[in-house]
Amino acid sequence: MSLFVRLILLISILVFRSNSVTSQILPASPSFKNISIENGLPSSETYFVHQDSKGYMWFCTDRGVVRFDGYRYKTFTTEDGLFSNVVFKVFEDYKGRIWFISMSHEL
Repeated sequence: MSLFVRLILLISILVFRSNSVTSQILPASPSFKNISIENGLPSSETYFVHQDSKGYMWFCTDRGVVRFDGYRYKTFTTEDGLFSNVVFKVFEDYKGRIWFISMSHEL
């Protein structure tokens, strides 16, 4: 075999081999789901979204906070102990406790 043919053969083997390796490493494409008032949010005005260490999704809205477990939505309002229904941010501390920053700046 000539040097040119060997070189082409080597390059094609390397190219095909690298494509098969990288295709196994790449993660699956993410899936997206639209969440709206029809699905369980109390308002279309959402200020912040957070996923906590247990996997719950938290949505801060102008009508309370929503916790989503992947199946069900639970809305928390002033009737449940929030200082204000307008909540701008949620965060989790090192003990796993969930805190909110609301319109009244209370935690």
